[in-house]
Amino acid sequence: MAHGELDYSKRLQGVGANYPDYLILPGSDQQWVLEAKEWDARLDERYERQAVNYANNNGAQWAVLTNGRTWWVYNTRVAGDLTQQRVYELNDLFDTESAA
Repeated sequence: MAHGELDYSKRLQGVGANYPDYLILPGSDQQWVLEAKEWDARLDERYERQAVNYANNNGAQWAVLTNGRTWWVYNTRVAGDLTQQRVYELNDLFDTESAA
């Protein structure tokens, strides 16, 4: 990535339904997707599927789903369902022992 380029791109208002909230390192081999929900949103299978589908549709191996407090990381190249693709979870950012 050339110096001065953004390391991420944010979805613009009105962009089609097949675009994640953020693409991190867009256009690179290390590109990944960040799907950000509101702080009080309950993360569920619908949001998981959305984040993983965005990663697959954008050629990204990694997807992160978060509401700021809960963080779930998916490896889209792992065979199986969403529970098998979720390779890391931090269910409470303020639980410092779990976060470490």
